[in-house]
Amino acid sequence: MKRIFILFYFTQIFCAKCETTNFYSEDSADVADNANLNINQLAGKYGYQCESHWVTTEDGYVLVMHRIRNASSINPHFDTESKPAVLIMHGVTGSSMEWVNLGPGRGLGFDLVKAGYDVWLGNNRGNMFSRYHVRLNPDEEDDYWDFSFEDCGYYDLPAKIDYILNITGQQKLFYVGLSQGTTQFFAMASLRPEYNDKIALMSALGPVAFMNHTSSPLIRLAVKILEPLEKLMKRLDWHEVLGYNSLVSKISQLVCSNKSALIELCVLPRFILFGFDSQQLDRSTLAVETSHSPAGTSVKSLIHYGQQISSGYFRRYDYGTELNRKHYNTDTPPDYNLSVISAPIVLYYGQNDLIASVQDVERLSDELPNAVKSPINYKRWNHIDFYSAKDVYKLLNVNIIKSQQEFIDNGTLITTTTTTSKPSNNGAYSVNREIFPTLITLLMWLINF
Repeated sequence: MKRIFILFYFTQIFCAKCETTNFYSEDSADVADNANLNINQLAGKYGYQCESHWVTTEDGYVLVMHRIRNASSINPHFDTESKPAVLIMHGVTGSSMEWVNLGPGRGLGFDLVKAGYDVWLGNNRGNMFSRYHVRLNPDEEDDYWDFSFEDCGYYDLPAKIDYILNITGQQKLFYVGLSQGTTQFFAMASLRPEYNDKIALMSALGPVAFMNHTSSPLIRLAVKILEPLEKLMKRLDWHEVLGYNSLVSKISQLVCSNKSALIELCVLPRFILFGFDSQQLDRSTLAVETSHSPAGTSVKSLIHYGQQISSGYFRRYDYGTELNRKHYNTDTPPDYNLSVISAPIVLYYGQNDLIASVQDVERLSDELPNAVKSPINYKRWNHIDFYSAKDVYKLLNVNIIKSQQEFIDNGTLITTTTTTSKPSNNGAYSVNREIFPTLITLLMWLINF
């Protein structure tokens, strides 16, 4: 109780000192209305149209992809072959909404359509849009949740890629993945190397493979108790985690509203999990981001990530010695063979990312045979800035579009660094916005360790 009181005391002191001057973009008020819109309504609001496409995997999961197109160009003779296809995949517990809910200029999905691409937004098995199976009921049958990020790579991505190429008549597509969207790609490209030939260029945002230097305090704490936590989950028969709930969504929107006195309750977990970046955090759109997030995943996926951190390797799921022999014919799970990944890859990463650290990305780059590094030219860039930062277009989206266009024009990737662009600071920026979360983190470390 004494420690909780100290935490509360410091929170109140530094909350009182935080300046409230509005330094957000002019269209934040318009974006704030997006919290109450579904993906079809969002697309229509900005002059686009969304199509829902259903894909069935080899192991029976039924997935939804959202295809975003410019409404003014839609007609029966729409020439898909003239528009390069791009598949965008979300992070863990995310969904296709990540790429559109903040509107054009920040939503990569809309920005790529405007740049002339045929955009497909994927959804992994188990999230709010893809809770379907040909025979299993996710609400009643535990077997539905028996998957990790490897299954999303081995089964989900190939099904999506083949479907898109079949619909568009193209031979290759561009791929953009965030966090788990990169992990499952690396799993697919190593276990099913034939799919490397179907990728024109892969843009890896906050790439997660090796996790030796993941420094998020909450994640590190969870990894310390991973084994008893896994046993507890099994005892409770709990297989789904962070699933979408409409009531929780409504409460989150109220708490995370820019007018809420409790908004820092939304900010602090975000900073502690992903990295501090008050300058790129738009508090006026937090309610929009939480309106469709988290979207759900399996407990097994999170445990698999915990194993990566504990082992220091990028390897397949560890079932224990006996079951490993059954699955892999070895006592320990084999590493993913990154040397067979021949698809060209750009690794976009931030210096302040508590999940995908610079050291781990550099190790990944060394092991990938056809990758270039592209650090974000902004020192406080964190793991969630890849889709939510105020200046995400200038610091990231424009570089993704540029790299893809260079690949189209030249057939090879020639850019190895991002375009220099200074983040905006429209109005006052208080140093207290950084001091506050820093002190809170120090207190969290004292409480937890």
